[in-house]
Amino acid sequence: MKRRVPSIILMLVILVTIGILFYMFEEDFSFFKDFTFYLTSLIAIVLVYIITLINKLIDNEKFKSLTETEKQKYISDSSIPYLTWLYRDAFGKNVSLEESEVDVLDHGYDGILEFDNQLPKWWLGLFYICVAIAAVYFISYNVSDFAHPIKEYESDVQIAAFEKAEYEKIAPKITIETAKFDTGNEKEGEELFKSTCVSCHMAGGAGGIGPNLTDDYWKNIRQKDVFKNVFDVVYNGVPGTQMASFGVNGTLSGRDIEKIAAYVKTLNEKTNAPNGAPPYGTLVDWKNPTAAGESATSVKDSTASAKPAAATK
Repeated sequence: MKRRVPSIILMLVILVTIGILFYMFEEDFSFFKDFTFYLTSLIAIVLVYIITLINKLIDNEKFKSLTETEKQKYISDSSIPYLTWLYRDAFGKNVSLEESEVDVLDHGYDGILEFDNQLPKWWLGLFYICVAIAAVYFISYNVSDFAHPIKEYESDVQIAAFEKAEYEKIAPKITIETAKFDTGNEKEGEELFKSTCVSCHMAGGAGGIGPNLTDDYWKNIRQKDVFKNVFDVVYNGVPGTQMASFGVNGTLSGRDIEKIAAYVKTLNEKTNAPNGAPPYGTLVDWKNPTAAGESATSVKDSTASAKPAAATK
């Protein structure tokens, strides 16, 4: 007769398993407030208790059929704490000399015989646990959203968007005074430019309704730095043109405008659109610009009069 798992340990294992299953399908710990969880746990505990009583009756009947030696061994094993006995059993320390004798398989080669040894119980235990986890994972993956990479990604994106919005509420506002150029903002700035500015300035800032952003001619010169100048124009807009005040009216946050300005600055320094809109405004050397409102070189482009009033650069 082998020792059975104590009911208290069995109950704990079953309760933990139920908790894991509920967590897999709920994907949070809200199930602790769910009546279904407690009802399921209560039913499991009652079933374990009933099974324990039935096992005791079965063991009592088996015990009567044992020899005196077997009875003494069973009583001796039962006196050892269960976890200690389980450890010894897993690593073969409960096996007596007689029990350790194994059969020799009826095949061999070159005089080499093979014993019919059993696999270590600790190894078998880990194997069964892995199989059980794999089965539960397979079911939960296909039936629920638990551990589903696409669902987890979508959830993480939503959480990130919410956290970003919450951060924007308490984060210091980016203004013309605090805006700083950061090359790390160029990629996001490009995406914002595509969604906000392309309709007027075309892809790559080549110019259309709005002026070419890749040349050195500028109509609105308010700052001494191209980055600050773009931030100023996008944030405050240009009255009488189609250039809206995206920052003032709240369409874009100062942080978003900072990213757009970073992208436009990089675009202006590294790109010169070959088929861009004709020059419009004043030629400016941003490495040595004048104060806002003053002409940098006073070189007026001859095509300026042909430009629409909506030019906002």
